[in-house]
Order: sequence, then C-alpha cells, then structure tokens
Amino acid sequence: MSEERAADPLAYRVVLPIRDTTSAEVFDQSRAVLGNWLSSKGYPWSPASGLSSVGDGTTLSFASTYRDDGTQQGMRAQLTEVEPEQGRTWRTTVTAARPEHSTAGGIRAWVAVELECLLEPGRPWPRTNPPRLIRELVERLPVDDAGIAVDAQPLRVGPRQVAELVDVLCEPDRALPVLVAVQPSQSSQSSQPSQSSRSSQPEHEQWERELGRLARRVCGVAMVYHLSPEAAAALNRELTFHGVGPGSVRTFLTGVDPASAADSGRHRVMSFQRLRQDPGPAYRILTLNGHTPALRRPLPRTLGADAFPEIDPAEWSRLRGAEESARKTVSLDADAGATLSAELRTTSLALTGAVRQLERLESELRHERLRAQELEVQYQQADGRADDEVADHDHTTRQLSFAEQRVRELQRRLSAAEAAEEAWRSIELDDDPLSIEAFLDLLGGLPYVEFSGRRDDALELDDHMKASTWAAKAWRAARALNDYAHRRVEESYDRNFREFCLTPPQGVYTVSANQVALRESDSVASHAKMRAQRELPVPASVNPTKKIFMGAHLKLDHKGTVSPRLHFHDDTGGATGKIWIGYLGPHLTTTLSN
Repeated sequence: MSEERAADPLAYRVVLPIRDTTSAEVFDQSRAVLGNWLSSKGYPWSPASGLSSVGDGTTLSFASTYRDDGTQQGMRAQLTEVEPEQGRTWRTTVTAARPEHSTAGGIRAWVAVELECLLEPGRPWPRTNPPRLIRELVERLPVDDAGIAVDAQPLRVGPRQVAELVDVLCEPDRALPVLVAVQPSQSSQSSQPSQSSRSSQPEHEQWERELGRLARRVCGVAMVYHLSPEAAAALNRELTFHGVGPGSVRTFLTGVDPASAADSGRHRVMSFQRLRQDPGPAYRILTLNGHTPALRRPLPRTLGADAFPEIDPAEWSRLRGAEESARKTVSLDADAGATLSAELRTTSLALTGAVRQLERLESELRHERLRAQELEVQYQQADGRADDEVADHDHTTRQLSFAEQRVRELQRRLSAAEAAEEAWRSIELDDDPLSIEAFLDLLGGLPYVEFSGRRDDALELDDHMKASTWAAKAWRAARALNDYAHRRVEESYDRNFREFCLTPPQGVYTVSANQVALRESDSVASHAKMRAQRELPVPASVNPTKKIFMGAHLKLDHKGTVSPRLHFHDDTGGATGKIWIGYLGPHLTTTLSN
C-alpha cells in the first residue's frame, strides 16, 4: 500500500447534480434508496435523527437540517462498519442538500456518496467496490452533467446519434469523463486467438457483459456510450485525431479539442487486444479513469458547511444553557457548605472552559476545512494543467520527429539531385517571442495585422508563469491571421478565417480551428455590460465611432482562471484590408463567470 493511499482513506466519491425535479423529491428518493440499501445489508432503518447501533460493531448516524421556513435543507446518513479481524473500518456517507441560493446551472440539489476505509497501521489496502446504492440513485433521480443525461447503463449510439455524441464530447462545461466503446467487428474477433476459458460464449456477448459491468462500476462518475461499428466509422470521420477502433474503449476527459492532434494524447485508448487478453486489469484501469477525477474533485460547499454547520446551533444553545444553569446553582448553594460549593464552582468553571475550547476548536476546524477546499481546487487545477502539458509535450515530440524525418528526406533527395550544398546550407530561423511585450513588438513586422487595443491589458499576461507559452501561441495566431489576410486581399480568397484553418492552402501558418470562435454567444452579445467590454478600438477608417464590436476571438488557453483571449476584427474586405487586434488579455466576462 502506498503512503498516499494509506494517508487518504477515501476510496470512492460520487457527486450527483440534480436539476429537473423538486428538492423534496430528492430527499424522499434519497431516503428510499438508503432504506433499500440498508435492508439489503440486513440492517434496520429509521429516518430518525441520532446515532444508533444496527449490528455487531456497526453504527448508523442520521441527521436532517431545516431552513427557517421549515423546508428541508439537507440530510446526511453515515454507516460505520468495523471489521476487527481485518483491522479496518468501512464508513459510507450519503449526503443530500439543496443550495442556499439558486445556482447559475439551475441545480436544484446535490447528492453525494463517499466510501472510506480506515486501516490499522501495516494493513494492506483492500480491493473496494462502489456502494450499490449509487446505481439506484442514478436510476431514480434525474442526474445530468451540463445538460447531458447521466445513465446507469451504457447508452447505445447509431450513425444517426453520432452528431449528438460529438456535442457531448465537446461540451465545454462537461465535468464527467466519457467512455466511448466500439463494438468488436467480425474481423477483429477472428484475428484474435480464442481463450479456452471463454470460448463457449460469443465474443460480442462477452464484450457487452464486460461493458455493462464497467458501466455499473463507473456509475455516477463517468458516462459510457456503446457504438456500433457503423457509428464508430461516422465518429472517426468527425474526430480525425480522436478515433476509436473496433473493440476499443477511449476515455474522453473534459476539454476535448477535436481539431488538435496534441489534444488526442490526453484521451487514452484501451485496445481490443488488451481488453481481450487481460480483461481484469484492463477494466480496472478504465474504472480508475472514471473514479480518479471524482476523488480529486472537491465537494460543493452546499454539501458541507452550508447545510451542516460544524456544531449544530441547538447543541451550542444546550451547552450554553448548561453553563448558565451551573453558574446559578453555584450562586444559590453558596451557603450550603464549603465543600459542595467548591465542587459546584469547579464544575462550573470546567464547563465554561469546555464551551470556550469548543468554540475555539469549531472556529479552527471551519478555517481548516475552508483551506482544505481551497487546496483541493488548486490541486485539481494543477493536475489538469499537468495533463495538458504532458499532452502538449507528446504532440511537440511527435511533430519534432516528423519534421526531422522530413528534413532528412529532403536533404537526401537534394543530395541525390547533385544539390548537396543547398541541402546542407545553414539558414536563419526566427525564434518565438518569450513574452507578451516581445510579441507586441514583433507585430510591427506583419503587413496585414495591426494591434489597436490597450497595451497594458496585454502586458498583464506577462505576470503569469505561462506568459512565454501564450506569447508563442499569440505569435503563431498573428502569423496565421496575416497569411489569411494576404490571401483575402491579394488572391481573392473567399472563405473565413476558421475555414482557412480547417482546410489551409499550402505554405501558410494556421492554428487549430477549435481555437477560433468567429462570434460570441447570443447571451454575451445581447448583454449590455459584456457587449461593452467587446466594443474595442479601431481607426476611424474602419468605423467612424473608432470602436467596433469584436465577437471573433482566438483562445490561447482553455484552462485556469486567466484563459487568455485575442479578440480581432476582420477588415480584409473593408477600407484598410487588415486584421485589427482590439484586445489581448485575460478572458473577458461571460455568463458563466459573471
């Protein structure tokens, strides 16, 4: 058992956002599922608050909280099962709560299930299975992730549903991983030798059984889609760099960039051969692909301090009442005898001290839990950035390898054509800018691109560690815009910039088409404050008001709180024949960040 595993007893965590139902229905269904689960384990169940023994070495605590208007705010049940012979204690916690205020995502309530294993020193970490009640909760409640229905079973996808699946994979607000599994084709089955232990069952039936088992194990933390070979072929045409082969399973994390070869490295593929030859470990890895992000994701505050204060207000009232009663008793019995009076006074002082200590500890605990939540968020952001950097590094390494091979082949051909001197002649190469300031200075060398924005906004980006990366991306984007504008002005190119990047002419700079947005959403464009932020400076020759709405923008990053954007106006068909960059800086306000 690793030190990390020993230090963290959390084995499973499932957090379910509930939208299309009432909070009362969420609490009713959660109590019903909890009761069914406890009964299946042979434990009695009563929704009365308090701590009770329900078996040998097993306790159940249950608590409900209510608002001032009498409506339920939250409920929490915790089953603790002690296994002394194995030196471990299992603790399963089920929490349901509704937000104090309405949320931007329309979430009516949250339900969470956590399984912890507390081990004695030196004990090995046991193999764990997700509690069965998770599946029943998902089946009973309308769980969804950014408007995508979350199901307990694999969702079948045919060719007609592929467009919807692409929307699911590319949904920017999706939080859960998506496991896309493609049914084995006849050829892939026949090309593999049979295993005698499984030869009695047709290959596709065995595969579907394993897929159903996988869906049960990742229920609530990932979504599983089952594609026919025909649907897979249609998907692979849509996602050139993110294909899934027959019999394989691909784990799509969040932030899918379908136009980026570099991004494809983040979304790992489990091959049919691996699944067939070593199914146990292979499916465990796929299960971890679903559960690992869920363990790292912090609990919504709604499920913690908002619904369940660290010490219940009623308990504080009882303690303070006992303290006051003790003081009065000491006062009334002051003449009853020196010994009794001294004992009562000592008891009163001890109780007062205990209350003060509890108050201090409760304050410290609240502070530490808030700090822990902050650290969890920071860890998740850092972990996401690390995944992106690994994928970018893999892509850069592949691109470098391809470029080196291409150069060697061209040199070989030139040498064979008796142009060896030309093949090995040194040439001067341009370096990418290492800062945003250097990028702005370089822009003056591009004849078809001008910067008309506030320089100070752009220079804010130089305060961040990724400034050199953003500067290089901005420089590539500017050169792509310059090549595009040149084609538009000089060669009558009649497509927009995104199409230019999707199907580029030979010898031009481009960026991933997924970085390009030619318009803002209607909710942003129609919002007075957000629209005003995008009314950006241009010369009077572009617009007499010297400002113009720039909805078109390039995404220089899609992770983190800064997520820089480059907003531009295409005037290649206007008086100046140029691209005007009106803003470079941190992501402007949207409906999600407002």
